[in-house]
Amino acid sequence: MYRHTLAGSVILYNPDYDVPDNVASYLNAVDRLYVVDNQNGKAVAERIAALAPEKVTVISNPENEGIAKPLNTVLRLCRDKYDLLITMDQDSRFLPGHMSSYRTGFDSLDWTSVFGVGPTVVPKTAQYNAVEGARVHKTREGHWNSTFHMITSGNVIDVSKALLLGGFDESLFIDEVDYDICYKADKAGFKLFTTPDILLAHQMGNPLAKRFLWRTIHSMNHPPVRKYYIARNRLLVWRKFHTMNEAFFFRHYIYDSALDIFKILYMESDKTRKIRASFRGFADAVSGRTGKRF
Repeated sequence: MYRHTLAGSVILYNPDYDVPDNVASYLNAVDRLYVVDNQNGKAVAERIAALAPEKVTVISNPENEGIAKPLNTVLRLCRDKYDLLITMDQDSRFLPGHMSSYRTGFDSLDWTSVFGVGPTVVPKTAQYNAVEGARVHKTREGHWNSTFHMITSGNVIDVSKALLLGGFDESLFIDEVDYDICYKADKAGFKLFTTPDILLAHQMGNPLAKRFLWRTIHSMNHPPVRKYYIARNRLLVWRKFHTMNEAFFFRHYIYDSALDIFKILYMESDKTRKIRASFRGFADAVSGRTGKRF
């Protein structure tokens, strides 16, 4: 019997056929799963609901509402019903046995000052999963490492604290939504942890790798629309939080933004559209244009 009740959320956006298989990797460990259909996800949502009709709630949006707004909808539904919420991306899955160990581990934590915890994210490849699938550990208190931010997928957050902080920033729409709420939590004095013992297979963009001088450069190779939101929201988030840690935010927000422009020019296709989208994002951040722009 667990001490903390746990809800889950997964947001569907033009989902692939294997998404129900991803959901099956954590469905048994949650008390309620909210499936948000953001666009073209009706058939997949129905297949997910069929896996466990008694615990799946489907929410159908009339249009793509991004990430932040659906997550806030789920947070409000969880108020006074569930202690914790695990937020999942549609293309993520826990390695076999890891979700049950994960829940046992974070359920045993003292959540008085903890805002959230996260797993270790690994590439979603068949080869990696075959090798690592058997590596299951029970998380213990000593296996939790302090962190500054975590991605949405696999992140378990305290519902009441998230609501206290005002929820997710809907002006961002997508991208940096997860980091933004982590920074708010850190600024409020709450703690965040990750564990190396729980592995989440996650697809990050359409990755590329190419040699440059003596090193290999990696790119997520996102499409132009994502380039816009990444560029814009990095500057918006940097503006909000850079005084917390000037060196960290310069490295991960200003330097990385410049590096992304280089990667587009050096190794990615569709360069013109991606560069235009990135610079439009920079311009909108400077002028304060937020929310859904495409």
